Amino acid sequence: MIKKILHFICFVTASAAWALLLALIYRVGFSLFYHLDIFSPRLHRDFLSYWNSGGTLDAKDLIMFLFIFLYIPVCFLVWYKLYHFKFMKLLTVPLNWLANLGSDKLKVKNVNIKNLVVEEKKTIDQLVQERLDKERKKQQNSEKNSSSEDFRKRIIEKIDAEKNN
Repeated sequence: MIKKILHFICFVTASAAWALLLALIYRVGFSLFYHLDIFSPRLHRDFLSYWNSGGTLDAKDLIMFLFIFLYIPVCFLVWYKLYHFKFMKLLTVPLNWLANLGSDKLKVKNVNIKNLVVEEKKTIDQLVQERLDKERKKQQNSEKNSSSEDFRKRIIEKIDAEKNN
């Protein structure tokens, strides 16, 4: 249920972003080709008064109105495509590209399969035995160190005894 709600929120966010982007594209296109700001209320009043006073439309004006009326179907078409497309992937493509920008130099071209080591799964008994072996080695090393320390102490005692004599 939460996944559906999150998906719906992502869809609405992407749809709103697309609607704004398409509106900006329309605004730039109309300002370039028709020298009009289609979001200006003054323009809409002027067109309405022109139409109400009996004005006629040329072919160029009809094409302009066709583009205006196509805004809504184009928005719905893209919203439908966004709904079926994983748009989070679309949003993260530039970030992934930036993140991997310098990694081409670090990529390993060839992998030698012979050098790959595959560890075998060990049973609990094997793990316990390995641990016991390690502990025994530690004890043996500590006994060797203690015997060598005793030897050192005896030598130091002998040297001290000779100095005192």
